[in-house]
Amino acid sequence: MLWFCFGFGTWRTLVKECGWSWDDAERWLARQAVTIFTGVRVVTEGNI
Repeated sequence: MLWFCFGFGTWRTLVKECGWSWDDAERWLARQAVTIFTGVRVVTEGNI
């Protein structure tokens, strides 16, 4: 699971292929990690 959240392939996919900013990718991946490891879904405003 850590590889999904923090591996280079995931960052590359979000930033290069999906056009996300580094900051947006970082925020989204951090929220996914929290949800995966704690079971608590982090809800924020906005799309990302």
